[in-house]
Amino acid sequence: MNHPFQEVAKEDINETPTDFSEFLAFTTRSNIPLSEEQLLLLKTGVLNSKGSLNKTVIEHGVTRSKYWSSNINHEKRCQDTLWRAWWQLTRAGRFNEIQEGGDVLEEATGEAIPEVRTLRVCGTEIGDFPTVYTIPALKPHEFPVVGTFVDRHIIPGFAYCVRRNGTDDYLFDGVALLLKSIGRGYGKRLTFESEDIENDNFFWSDSNPEEGFVFSIQVVFVGDHFNVVDRKGRVVGETHVKSVGLEQEIKKVSTHKSVINVEVFVKMDCTLKFSSQDHIPEKLRDQSVDICTGGLSLAIKEEKSLKWKTTDVRNLDILDLGKCSFQCFS
Repeated sequence: MNHPFQEVAKEDINETPTDFSEFLAFTTRSNIPLSEEQLLLLKTGVLNSKGSLNKTVIEHGVTRSKYWSSNINHEKRCQDTLWRAWWQLTRAGRFNEIQEGGDVLEEATGEAIPEVRTLRVCGTEIGDFPTVYTIPALKPHEFPVVGTFVDRHIIPGFAYCVRRNGTDDYLFDGVALLLKSIGRGYGKRLTFESEDIENDNFFWSDSNPEEGFVFSIQVVFVGDHFNVVDRKGRVVGETHVKSVGLEQEIKKVSTHKSVINVEVFVKMDCTLKFSSQDHIPEKLRDQSVDICTGGLSLAIKEEKSLKWKTTDVRNLDILDLGKCSFQCFS
């Protein structure tokens, strides 16, 4: 699935600024908290104490970056590059995936370090404030919330796991909770379900302004039960979900007659208990088997409903039965 805000590479023909004081001015205006190590890295690139930057990781990042330039010359590019370098020094060590396949930039010390993967999101693409944010890149099943920006795939009435982007710190003890509402305005309040009378399961979209939050949907849970239906539409047994993958990836979102349909790929471990009917292979009749399978689940939310319902999981391969589906009890 292509991410709705996938970057499009575009060369920037603006000349790269090389004045050391300009870079520091960019960091001040952007409120980028440069560490002592970052300042040292910048200073080591100054040639003959004349204020020009050498081919350090910063200049490499600027000249080779593929970000769209802002209307104010190339200021935004420089801000983004500095931010990536700062993030790399202070945060990137937490992520093993950043080490895989990234471009290598040559640091002033001569050591090779990988370029931090980032994602750029724009408020105008969701009909919101014209804000632009550059954040650590997400996994395919994840969607961002940062500043004023809330990804359009994040929909009240569905359950999401939430973590602080740039960390492994999950909110709500890592439990996927039902999103009840998304507020309006600059800082949008996101409120989740709670069993307490005073609900404190909420936060604002701009609560983590530098990196934001990451949402991942969950439509199938441990303990769910379904009917098992063969390719001819016949019920052959029941299934109980024993474990489910956390990386449930949205493949498609559509709306029909005020009903929201979300298709999500899910991997799970299940226990199947077959019935004794004649259309079931003899060796499976009255048997219980454990399987690991994956398929496309359909979750729907009707206009007047406060919560989604997973109706079925399709395209499942089951040994001796072929293509089957799990269907919700009527």
